[in-house]
This record gives sequence, C-alpha cells and structure tokens, in this order.
Amino acid sequence: MSNRKLLVVEDNAHDKELIELELAGKYDDVRFVSTLAAAREAMKQNQPDAVLLDVNLPDSKDKMDALASIKRMRTHATIIIVSGRMTSELAEQWIMGNASGCVSKDNLGTLSHEIEQGIRAHLAQVSGEKARQSMGSA
Repeated sequence: MSNRKLLVVEDNAHDKELIELELAGKYDDVRFVSTLAAAREAMKQNQPDAVLLDVNLPDSKDKMDALASIKRMRTHATIIIVSGRMTSELAEQWIMGNASGCVSKDNLGTLSHEIEQGIRAHLAQVSGEKARQSMGSA
C-alpha cells in the first residue's frame, strides 16, 4: 500500500464508488470531496501528492475551469483528469493546461499507473527546476 496522499474530486456517487474500489488496498490516505470549493479547502489543510479531478462539477463553469481552478492553488500535486467524456481533443487540452494525465471513467484500471507515472514525472520536473535554479545562483 502506498503512503501517497490523494484527493479525489468527484460529485457523482456511483463514479466515486468505482474510483474508491479501484484505489482500495493501493493507497491508504484518500480523501473525497464533491466540489471545487471543497477541493480548495482540502488542499489548504492537507497538501496531496495527487489530485484526481472530475471536470464536470457543479461549481465549475466548463471542462477547463475545474483544472484552472486547481492550478490557481499553485499546488505541487500531480493532477490527473478523470472524465466520463474523454476525447483525444479534450485530453490534449487538459495536458496543455498542465494536467499530468487523463483517465477515462470507462478505463479506471489504469488509474494507479497514471497516478504513479504522473507523480514520478512531476518529481523529475521539480528536481530539474531546482537544479537549474541552483546553477543560476552559483
């Protein structure tokens, strides 16, 4: 079981249950919220390693607003989009908007892999940024 902290932002009870089943036994610190407002509050209290973000939430304007709202938190968390309406065009937009990955709700079996891959990539990026900063100040 991983000690990574996950925040799942999902407003649909059935989808929440499916995600919960997929993560069971793999992660021991998983918190669920159902709105962007609750996600922002949860992120202030407990900085997660990864945010699994449904983009069709009651308090988001559109499919890009949810991601932008989380990014405004200036979080260091990996953000994985979890969507029931995944298209290659939307996935590309989310990745361009700095999501670390995208998982279709029809393919939740890849969720853990996507989380771990996203966290590894994010850590490598942060490490590279720190190295560039230290080279610049030397």
